Amino acid sequence: MSANASGGGTPSSLDIEDRSRAQCYLLFSGLLHAPPTADLLATAAALEGAGEVALLGALGELGGCARTMTREAVRHEYDDLFLGLGEAGINPYQSYYLTGFLYEKPLAELRRTFRDLGIRGARTTGDPEDHAAAILETMAGLIVGTFGPPVSLPSQKNFFSRHVWTWIPALFRDLVEHQEAVFYRAVGAAGGTFLETEQRAFEQIAPVD
Repeated sequence: MSANASGGGTPSSLDIEDRSRAQCYLLFSGLLHAPPTADLLATAAALEGAGEVALLGALGELGGCARTMTREAVRHEYDDLFLGLGEAGINPYQSYYLTGFLYEKPLAELRRTFRDLGIRGARTTGDPEDHAAAILETMAGLIVGTFGPPVSLPSQKNFFSRHVWTWIPALFRDLVEHQEAVFYRAVGAAGGTFLETEQRAFEQIAPVD
């Protein structure tokens, strides 16, 4: 994580590390938002990595899984996991993970955060704004300056601590542990490892008062 991602910068001034962070957030956002497009699946299939660095290994496993599975198989898996009915399905909303219900206090708090940041809403699909995909997409936007100048690391940390770290690691763990998951088990493992990497880096940053 780079100290160069401070308020007042521009997307062109971002260093490679910040661009890579934003790309990771967007990758996981896209994979959670809907069955991946051919382009997104190709992006995942291009991931390579191995060795002792946990994140590289997890991304490499995701890439390998994307290379061996057809887009149709991934689509069916997405539908079964996220659109299926019953207790076995995954409900990727912050309110649900934190309270057991949709449209609860966490959604209201997220909307307040969006207003404070000048963000109308990351997605306009009709879904509540606290879908994991929208929150991860917002995190990428804060890094690269989608909503204005790239925000400072302390401000990134505040958003991450309130709306990402509180529940999305649990969502990724549920994907890893889901009996029906194959491709999305790899997504969960890589996403969880990425967020752990972010959290360790954010621990070195003083929060905004």
